[in-house]
Amino acid sequence: MILPELETKILFRKLLKSIKPDMVFDIGSCDCSEAIKLALILPDSRVVAFELDSNNFKKFIRGPCVFKHNMRVHNRAITNKDEEVSLNNIDSEAVRNKSRSSLLDKPNFTSCKVMVRECRLDSFVNTNYQKI
Repeated sequence: MILPELETKILFRKLLKSIKPDMVFDIGSCDCSEAIKLALILPDSRVVAFELDSNNFKKFIRGPCVFKHNMRVHNRAITNKDEEVSLNNIDSEAVRNKSRSSLLDKPNFTSCKVMVRECRLDSFVNTNYQKI
């Protein structure tokens, strides 16, 4: 039996609330709405969000939520490498979808190539969060 996405998110949040981890990652955060929910239910945990689409990242980083919830947001792609990579940046307003940009080619969408920093999660944690 496959659980609907909504029920899976609720179960995941309940699990996190019972475990109370020191740190939680929201990878591919889009508008950071899930990261905000995690910050609210886990006030003693550090919430770190990653969003590779610079348009989404800029919209969120300018808002008050990052500071209000003591979150960290990074404009990076989490992959299996530590290097720069070309992102197919698709205008989310034109396609009415905030999460269309991709590291993969999407021939049906007009995009512009931008370089983004990709990193391995273990490298990122070792560099930025060794002493928590």
